[in-house]
Amino acid sequence: MDIVGKEVCHKKVKLGIGIVVDMTDNNEIIVNFESRSMKMPYPNAFKEHLVFTDSNLQNEILAEISKKEAAKAKVAADRRKTAEEARRRENTIAKRKPVKKSMCPCIAFKLNYCDGGEDGVYAGFFGICSEKMIKLNIKMNKSWCTDSMCSCNLFIKGKITEKDLLDTWSEEYLDKYPCMDSVALRDWSVESSPGTMIRSAEPGHLCVFTTQFPTNDYNSLIKDRVVVGISIIDSIEQGNNDNSRVYSVIDEDYLLLFNIDEAKNFKYWDIAHVSSNPNDLWGSGLFRNFDDEMAIDFLKKAIDIKQDKEGKEHARKFLEHYCDINGLDANL
Repeated sequence: MDIVGKEVCHKKVKLGIGIVVDMTDNNEIIVNFESRSMKMPYPNAFKEHLVFTDSNLQNEILAEISKKEAAKAKVAADRRKTAEEARRRENTIAKRKPVKKSMCPCIAFKLNYCDGGEDGVYAGFFGICSEKMIKLNIKMNKSWCTDSMCSCNLFIKGKITEKDLLDTWSEEYLDKYPCMDSVALRDWSVESSPGTMIRSAEPGHLCVFTTQFPTNDYNSLIKDRVVVGISIIDSIEQGNNDNSRVYSVIDEDYLLLFNIDEAKNFKYWDIAHVSSNPNDLWGSGLFRNFDDEMAIDFLKKAIDIKQDKEGKEHARKFLEHYCDINGLDANL
């Protein structure tokens, strides 16, 4: 739609009538109101915030939004269908041929703690960290947080404004985020660092998201590594920078999210303990691979950790589904 020069009205803020003066290459529009100018996402701004003064234009934009959302939903449905068909094929093979215990098709990720989106019930990993958390991650010398290109680092140094920082993360645009940790539990995906390819993990197997919670005063991170989420790998995309990105199955039936109290009791090293690492420290590396036998232990622990009857039943069905698609026995 050609909307430059058209009149709009903001629904929630008393700004009066505005004029759309430009549309950027990033699918954003610039609207000049009498008191100020605003940059807003297009066309989604017309879902809640803006309305055309011309009712015909408004009906046309709502139809365009509806069409795009339907197309997006179809892509997501096709993606789930393709993944499910692939898992069914793998399951047929798995039932004919026993799984080798030496294989390590599962993966666990080490996430820097991100309190973006933290609501007192669930951990963050769903937005930009608070200023306090950014400073702590920099103090703890977290690799990306201390990088000169990191928008959070630039904000702390006063080189960009808070608005500039907030503009680097958008729930509407899945490709906008300051770091992978800030969207780990929004997109249920994690990307390895450049030069690090993920080769052992396989679709249909377990993906475990781990982190270390800060203490109440945010002065340091506690030693215990905990599990904040579990999913099933949907696909692994090999990037152009010799890196990889793991996508999870975006289906609530195959996702396990743990609230803060549950996560604090879900100690990663209770399952993944290595005798050669008596201090239970992860060390370097963003991810670690493990086998399906350990995956079953993680899922059994999830059943124990869940605090309510509904949560336990969800975890139990997750375990049954996981064993079914991989030809496994939960009593291994």
